[in-house]
Amino acid sequence: MAHSIRLREPWDSRYVDGTRKAVRYRRFFNRPTGIESGQQVFLTLRVLVACSLNVSVNEHVSQLIPTGDSAYRARVDQVLSNRNQIELTVAPENVHESLPQECPKIGQQLISQVIIEIED
Repeated sequence: MAHSIRLREPWDSRYVDGTRKAVRYRRFFNRPTGIESGQQVFLTLRVLVACSLNVSVNEHVSQLIPTGDSAYRARVDQVLSNRNQIELTVAPENVHESLPQECPKIGQQLISQVIIEIED
């Protein structure tokens, strides 16, 4: 049976290198409780536009695998600690103009959801 935890605000959102071509999101979260031996933990991202994504959890780069329906997934249980940090770098593909002056938040324009999923 799968259990899902949506990672909502607060996210720290900043443009990368002062440009408005890519956004870096960062958020801390505690290790989910009740994870049992044999269960796997995944980070799932749902995107709103085609983009390049880089993800790290606790400074370990995670390989994202497309799962369809504009979603990407990475296994993260091997790198979880009691206090964790996710860092996402998102750059829309085929951008001819800069992103808006105010940095988009999770749920707006680039990424719709970030979810931790625990599976047997």
